[in-house]
Amino acid sequence: MPAHAERPVIFYDQLGCGRADAPDEDDIYTIQRSIEEIDAVRATLGLDRVIMLGHSWGALLAVEYVCQERGRGVDRLILSGAMASVPQVMAGFDRLFATMPNGWGDQIHRLEKAGKTGTPEYAALVQAFYDKHVLRVPPTPEALATLASLSMSPAYRVLNGPNEFTITGRIRDWDRRKDLRAITQKTLITTGEFDEITLDCHETLRDGIAGATHLAVMTGCSHLTMNEQPEQYNHLLRDFMNI
Repeated sequence: MPAHAERPVIFYDQLGCGRADAPDEDDIYTIQRSIEEIDAVRATLGLDRVIMLGHSWGALLAVEYVCQERGRGVDRLILSGAMASVPQVMAGFDRLFATMPNGWGDQIHRLEKAGKTGTPEYAALVQAFYDKHVLRVPPTPEALATLASLSMSPAYRVLNGPNEFTITGRIRDWDRRKDLRAITQKTLITTGEFDEITLDCHETLRDGIAGATHLAVMTGCSHLTMNEQPEQYNHLLRDFMNI
């Protein structure tokens, strides 16, 4: 690989995630604190000019960050498995539920109403959704470690909720659809054909962002496109960055 194809990458663990501290204080886990954490990382490392990549929750943060007019020095955006509105995401979940086989929706809602979300039956139903819409290939050790970290993350529980499709946390009402014109950066948006974040959510970003946008839909992939087709995903990013 030619030398010019390499770029430094800053990947940090947010408070309550990965190897970062995880205080047992629910009040500290907010969208705004996470936004300020980005500024703290940039200031500490002197990251005046960056290409900002956000996936899923990270994409939400990237959109919020720029909409708050904090995007000075953010030359470009890469938004993967992304959204501009959690209510729109939840509406998409309802449509996906209807496509699940064997009365999946009725079964999982029955267990939720009965307070049986800790049962093996419920876990199996959650996994069936994940296998179709989150990760459609056997997980690598790195992916398994990430999923295990999420299961223990207080930030995930407080901000999102108990699982990917039950968004009951603090982000549940987040909506920036009316503010997307504030994003003037050239933006790459990527998603998978079967992504749990449905295509309309990505189209909303493509159509609403003021900067030039490109939407790439990866065939056969779901939410974790970078794990399912890493070479194709990296190729999209390299082309976008003009490497």
